[in-house]
Amino acid sequence: HQKDEFIYKTDDPVTSLYIIQSGAIKLEKEVGGGGNHVSGFYFTGDLIGSESLGLEQHHYNAIALKETWVCEIRLQKLTTLGISSATILQKVNAVLSRNLRELDEHLYSSRYLSTEQRLLGLFNGLCEKDLDPVDDNLNQLLVPITKTDIANYLGMRRESLSRALRQLESAGIVKSYANTRIIVIDKQKLLNRLGKAIRFGNCLISKW
Repeated sequence: HQKDEFIYKTDDPVTSLYIIQSGAIKLEKEVGGGGNHVSGFYFTGDLIGSESLGLEQHHYNAIALKETWVCEIRLQKLTTLGISSATILQKVNAVLSRNLRELDEHLYSSRYLSTEQRLLGLFNGLCEKDLDPVDDNLNQLLVPITKTDIANYLGMRRESLSRALRQLESAGIVKSYANTRIIVIDKQKLLNRLGKAIRFGNCLISKW
């Protein structure tokens, strides 16, 4: 799938799950007033389609943010897998659990954290994903997401996001470019801004 192509669309029948082999995808749906709601960003190893399990039709558009390859798992095939395919089922369950955990963390941040904390938390989580590096030591990473998508995902006004980004840019934590999908994250400066933190599994959780 090329950038901006659909993996599936709202109201398409739910027939498969998709594991991202490479690339990046956003889940998005239209809301009242002509706006869009972004429910999440997904990268290599992530599973999409699970948000509509148990439903007849998809509730989101799945859109490639850059060139993306996915592995399609037909639900009909998944339900007939036997003991010989237990490893596949375990992997799917693990990805589903990770998706639920990330959703829970997003809901928490949207309620209790400040604008800058929520933005830093998003960037911190993205650093754990399969992003393209800018430098040889993998300290600077490219994020293929627009400012509009970030604002929609975090539930922010564009003005609030712009102010927060300017503060992070002045600190050298990010570099953003107008009218592009490129934001560069400096991981070390990000961690310095987060302050004291603890590592839990593969996630870095900061103590505010």
